[in-house]
Amino acid sequence: MDTPPDNATDVKVFAPKFQTLQVNWTNPSDVNGPLLSSKAIAFSSKTKVAECGDNLMASSPVTCSLTKLNNCAVYDVVLEVCTGPPKDVPEAPADKGSYCTKASYPGHPTLPGGWCLFITIFHHCPTVHFFLNNNLLSGCVYLIFPGRFHSF
Repeated sequence: MDTPPDNATDVKVFAPKFQTLQVNWTNPSDVNGPLLSSKAIAFSSKTKVAECGDNLMASSPVTCSLTKLNNCAVYDVVLEVCTGPPKDVPEAPADKGSYCTKASYPGHPTLPGGWCLFITIFHHCPTVHFFLNNNLLSGCVYLIFPGRFHSF
């Protein structure tokens, strides 16, 4: 069998403390082979900055922390689960990537330290959030239409 694993399920990403994103998920079953890797990877501007995860038990819950991240920063998290080439097929490709499933969870902010200004764009709608000592002081949504500008 040369099929990558199913996606992990029940994925949740949140910031429990400064410089950290916690990732929770449930590993897929081992119907496509034993799990060889199950990890969360944090990216900043498409550069890998942290990874965690080492529970390889099929269909089991996993919790790991992506640490040493910058405060007041937004990270994209990728969850990668891999099986390996079948042991009974000697000509199986050595490319581990063909036996991996990746799912992306973009736009997760870490907690702010001191003051912080987040500007995010979701569905072409800029949103501004201002934090001071981890408290949201204001949030604005700006909608820009041809010839018009609206603030809510």
